[in-house]
Amino acid sequence: MQTIIKKMEDPVNIKKSLRFLFACFLFFVIWRGSNLAAYAGMLSDNATQTAEAAKDDVTKDDAGKDETEGLEPVEPEVKVLMIGNSFTKRNNGDVGMILQELAKANHKNLKVRVVANNGAYLSYYAFWTEAYKTYFDRMMSAFKRETYDYIIFQDYTKAGIEQYENEMLPSARQLMTYIRAYQPKAQVLLYETAGYSNGTSTNVDGTKRMLSIEEFQERTLYAYTRLQNHLGVKMLPAGMKVFHSSCVHPAINMIDTDLKHPSYAGYYFVAACFYHEIYGEKPTVKSTDLSGCNLYDVQLSMLNSLIRDKITISKSELQLSIGKGAQLWAAVDAPTAGGVLYWKSLNPEIATVNSNTGYVTGVGEGATAVIAKTTTGLMAVCNVTIENTVIPQLSFGKNFYQVNLGDRIRLTPRVRNGKEGDSYKWTSSNTKVAKVSADGTVTACKMGKAVIKVRYNSSSSASASYTLYVSGQKPEKLTAKITGVSSNGGKIRLSWNKVAEATQYRIYRFNSNTRQYEYIGASKGTAYTDSTAKINKKYYYKVSAVSGHILTETELSEKVDMTIPGTVKIKVTATSKKYVKITWKKNSKANGYTVYRASSKGGKYKKIATIGTNKRVYYYDRSVKKGKTYYYRVKTYRKEAKKVYYSAYSNTIKGKAETKK
Repeated sequence: MQTIIKKMEDPVNIKKSLRFLFACFLFFVIWRGSNLAAYAGMLSDNATQTAEAAKDDVTKDDAGKDETEGLEPVEPEVKVLMIGNSFTKRNNGDVGMILQELAKANHKNLKVRVVANNGAYLSYYAFWTEAYKTYFDRMMSAFKRETYDYIIFQDYTKAGIEQYENEMLPSARQLMTYIRAYQPKAQVLLYETAGYSNGTSTNVDGTKRMLSIEEFQERTLYAYTRLQNHLGVKMLPAGMKVFHSSCVHPAINMIDTDLKHPSYAGYYFVAACFYHEIYGEKPTVKSTDLSGCNLYDVQLSMLNSLIRDKITISKSELQLSIGKGAQLWAAVDAPTAGGVLYWKSLNPEIATVNSNTGYVTGVGEGATAVIAKTTTGLMAVCNVTIENTVIPQLSFGKNFYQVNLGDRIRLTPRVRNGKEGDSYKWTSSNTKVAKVSADGTVTACKMGKAVIKVRYNSSSSASASYTLYVSGQKPEKLTAKITGVSSNGGKIRLSWNKVAEATQYRIYRFNSNTRQYEYIGASKGTAYTDSTAKINKKYYYKVSAVSGHILTETELSEKVDMTIPGTVKIKVTATSKKYVKITWKKNSKANGYTVYRASSKGGKYKKIATIGTNKRVYYYDRSVKKGKTYYYRVKTYRKEAKKVYYSAYSNTIKGKAETKK
């Protein structure tokens, strides 16, 4: 043993041993099927590569990064709202939290609010239903809570493939109406999610098919590209990038053990892609910066190197007639993981594409996707529509508009494949709410909703429409009164004048913490009782009116306030043959006190005194008889709008008119 130790202490033998261990390590990596260049090469060159990658993303403002390590961020705060399901937040990954951690690690000031529920479809948020009302209410509360710079949302993973027309598109359009109404300055980003693993049974065009993960990702990207074009917003192909990373680095598992959800690596990569979208740079991060991270620093660096990889396609939409063709072009921007570019059609019965050149030919009427792809999993989609004949198309800039009662607006449709200025035919779905003249001028006549439709006269199938939401007059003469009290709180009943055509009234209460009026409930009538009010606290209320749809909501009414007076605790502090003295602590919210007395604890209490100031906190009962025991209670009172409101009774005490020994 001593001989062996001496040999090991020899510098020459140490070098030989290290070489032997390094060779064993390389053999292990190769045996596991891992990427030798990514692991062995990066072990020796990792410091250099990390420095070069960081150098790419460092701007002049980052020059003093080491000196500011650990300091509070000084940049303006970026606020993000994410709406989704378990592909946004799950027990093994939270895109919003990771995004915040990436920002903090890179000295950015970013705040993310997440509204996510497992298994949620987008329709659960977009359309109020009794079953999912908490989803809708949480989202609306988030919209009204603060102003966001970015709003990111995603649908159920299969929804785009199986229910695009019936679920994804109408839900997204409805959600956009809320965003434009409550967050008009926010930039909307669609979050394209990662696909399920191989062998997932999916309904494709009415037929059950077992899709591979690659086929699933193709069709998911197709759906989100269609949605991007329909809504006119930007889509981040985060799911496609997760698939790309799994192709380039197969040793990093991007899918969880349930074969559906992303692993932590998948959630991380999605968050990193959104970080790049927001800040225009790749994040610099260590595993210690991330809570719950199960990746090594070298793996984080490998994933970050793929964030910018993309395919740029010449068109995201293409319309052709049967038998006609068009050339598409694509450019791959992926310095280290580009692969070979080729083309694919999702439905060759509608459109074919030359896999080498990208030339598209219309075959049959319908819609499909032509995809530019690489062998490393990068994809870009062009939505292709094939028609028998080219017909005019009409559209408006938005799919809804909000006006007030009595307003007049005139909107001119945009024309495609037709002649602008041709005669149009205008109609209103509800002329009592909105009338439309021959030239398209719309007059708001009554609170409610109407669909304004225009038809291109030379082609009855060419039309466009928008929904007009008309707000009425705000509720007036809002009043409040106390209808019940207890030792802890009470009930405040609000009432107001009826608003014509209103189907519902929404009640708002001022929150002193957020400094905003927040929604607390609704009423179909002209009254509402707030049963959550506490004693000794002033509450401010406002009310709005709605006619069938939230976007018809009127302005808030004038405010009204109310305070429920609180009780006091009384005690006997002095007695004599001629009086009993009771005292209590001052209630600053009260205007005065009333004193009650009974001859037995359970007897009838009669008011014996009214004290007209809250500063006097005692009372001498001089109407007592020597030796007799009396029972006392006190109420506080407060004057509101020429009415007097009393608190609940205080505690009960007893006193006897006698001289204490």
